[in-house]
Amino acid sequence: MKPSMRHLLSIGCGCLLIAFAIHFFIVPYHLIEGGMFGIGLLASYMSAVSSGMAIVALSIPIYIFTWFYSRTMLGYNLLGIVTIAVLLDLLDMSGLAIGLGPLPSAWCGGVLIGAGVGILLHRNMTTDGIDLLATLFSRYARVNVGVLIFLFDLVILAASALVLAHDQIVLSGITVTAVGFVTTLLTLRRPHDAAPT
Repeated sequence: MKPSMRHLLSIGCGCLLIAFAIHFFIVPYHLIEGGMFGIGLLASYMSAVSSGMAIVALSIPIYIFTWFYSRTMLGYNLLGIVTIAVLLDLLDMSGLAIGLGPLPSAWCGGVLIGAGVGILLHRNMTTDGIDLLATLFSRYARVNVGVLIFLFDLVILAASALVLAHDQIVLSGITVTAVGFVTTLLTLRRPHDAAPT
């Protein structure tokens, strides 16, 4: 199905918020924000692999599963990831920085990412494999997708304790909490069993 103008605008707005937040607030302090982006960021902190490449590679099994369930959702998911990857590269080349400090950055980054994810979920679109799984599970568990994303993110945050310093874990926890709170608020009226539109 061809994306409508509303879908394209949602992808542009949501992905811009997420990429802006990751570049300006998350990466400078080596924080994570959960989901495949969080795992990809961890991989980029530990190696020369770019976060975008790591996210796509780790999401392949989920993409294969989704191919059989909903090709529309898969298409939007891939479009979202590619858009964010391109935006992150462009922002990185710009050399721009904000420098709010660790605590305000953790909070602002989480709020902006949550807003971006919420905008995309309103159109039944996601940005990474974990969000995609949460969306699929929410249809069967009948639990708000924002709550499921938050729970998945907590698992990733706990695993990051093996890599990140204590301060980074605490700040990342603030980011993950903000993402979960804002995403849940923006998806409260979203039907659990909504089909891709």
